[in-house]
Amino acid sequence: MVVRRAKRLAKRLGAGRTRGAGNTENRRGKGSHGGKGFTGKFGHKKHEFFHLIGTNVKNKPITFINSTTFNEINEYLYKLSKTQKEPIVLDFSKDKYFKKFNKIVCKGKLNYKVNFKNVKVTEKAKKEIEDKGGSVE
Repeated sequence: MVVRRAKRLAKRLGAGRTRGAGNTENRRGKGSHGGKGFTGKFGHKKHEFFHLIGTNVKNKPITFINSTTFNEINEYLYKLSKTQKEPIVLDFSKDKYFKKFNKIVCKGKLNYKVNFKNVKVTEKAKKEIEDKGGSVE
């Protein structure tokens, strides 16, 4: 008796001419590849890259460094300088405006004598703060 393997294979692949691909235009264009090259190797193409990255892939949380500049600080301090005397104390963990920032970058010039608390500072920015008479804690 003859075994009809083609029929069985067709059942497994999906009936009809699309073989489980849906519309006949699916799987044709570049848009169906999910990106070029290594794009998506930790996301939607993870299973294709197990041999390179291993099977224990965990999506690590991304930490962003939100930095602020002297120009932004000057704008904020212009309003405060009318009510407060120098040196102005800015606590980045408590201040409502600066809570979202965790680093100061030296862009522009600092116009006020300021004492900063609970914030990271670049070396150049720290030098300019201390030249102006302020401090970083």
